[in-house]
Amino acid sequence: TDPNPPGIHPTALPIRKRTQIRQPMAQPVIGGLITSTILSLVMVPVVYEMIDDVESWLSPRLARFVTPREAPRESGHTPADETA
Repeated sequence: TDPNPPGIHPTALPIRKRTQIRQPMAQPVIGGLITSTILSLVMVPVVYEMIDDVESWLSPRLARFVTPREAPRESGHTPADETA
């Protein structure tokens, strides 16, 4: 058998005496990897999609309270006329 098997799972299992020393650290490492994977690959996209849906739903209802981005010009010329 290989004295140093790859991965952290064999370290988390108390099979040999050497792994019993590292076991208390291996279990939280595995838990942290699983938790961060779930958060980054599942929760973040789901929350982003929910916020985007709420924004899409609220935008038409709150449009009258938002200031227009560019005020209409009172003169009859366009910005292209100014550069020429």
